[in-house]
Amino acid sequence: TTDPLAIDKYRKIGYKNAVWMPQGYNHNLYKPLDLPKIYDVSFIGRPHGVRKEIMKNLEKAGLKVECFGDGWPNGHITVEDKIRILSQSRINLNLSESSGVLWKQLALIFVHRNFDRSIGINNPLKWYENFQTLLAQKREQIKGRIFKVVGCGGFLLTGYAEGMEKLYAPDKEIVFFKNLDDLIKKAKYYLSHEEERAAIAKAGQ
Repeated sequence: TTDPLAIDKYRKIGYKNAVWMPQGYNHNLYKPLDLPKIYDVSFIGRPHGVRKEIMKNLEKAGLKVECFGDGWPNGHITVEDKIRILSQSRINLNLSESSGVLWKQLALIFVHRNFDRSIGINNPLKWYENFQTLLAQKREQIKGRIFKVVGCGGFLLTGYAEGMEKLYAPDKEIVFFKNLDDLIKKAKYYLSHEEERAAIAKAGQ
């Protein structure tokens, strides 16, 4: 499992061989490119949840942010584009929250689809358990993006998710932010401290 908190849950229901195995990246593909830094802050990913609002607040604070991916003005990008952008960004932003709760996910607490595509009602005794599962999916998550950014020698400013500190040393290899104010503060700090930023990026890689 990629979720470090799932290990205890598996053990409670009898599985003794559950292993935490974080994601990784293809080091033959994701590697630094010798290109000039042309983006102050970049983000690659879909604009779901509160992401658009976060970007608006960063821009209000005077930060120049470029967003890439389906749903943003810059649109869809290729893997090659992604590697280039990671190398050309002074700060690579990772938002570790999962997608917002959708009505379809809420509906799955109560109903399921049968093999013949008809709708069936879930056992009411399972509704609470299904709700707990949905809440767990909304926790901050370790994204594969963090490995790709660091693999490309990029500086990573990221929200915290359980287990990240076991993968990278905080403030030495990657930098965490606690909330929006902290994100703005740290983005401004590292944009104005180039040598420190470069040293962290190098250590992380």
